[in-house]
Amino acid sequence: MIEAKTKDVNDITSKHQDAESRASDLMTSLEVRRTAYSDLSNWTVRFDQQETMEKKAMLLNLIENIIIYDGEIDVNYGIRFDDLLEEEYNETG
Repeated sequence: MIEAKTKDVNDITSKHQDAESRASDLMTSLEVRRTAYSDLSNWTVRFDQQETMEKKAMLLNLIENIIIYDGEIDVNYGIRFDDLLEEEYNETG
């Protein structure tokens, strides 16, 4: 009986440690996303403060190409937000 309870306690302890590890990973991911959002917000503030030529230069670095056809506009960006998150997470993780 003591052995069974000891095994139960060990199982619960292991599950608790796994849960703490997952919670830590989630907190790290959340912090990375907050940082990325903050960086994006700062970019928009800087963009809004620029003159037209500087805005064009910033957009040239962001937009890969624009395709217009049949009354539709397709914008392809040179970066993807989820790539930024993965890159930051890999640097912190």
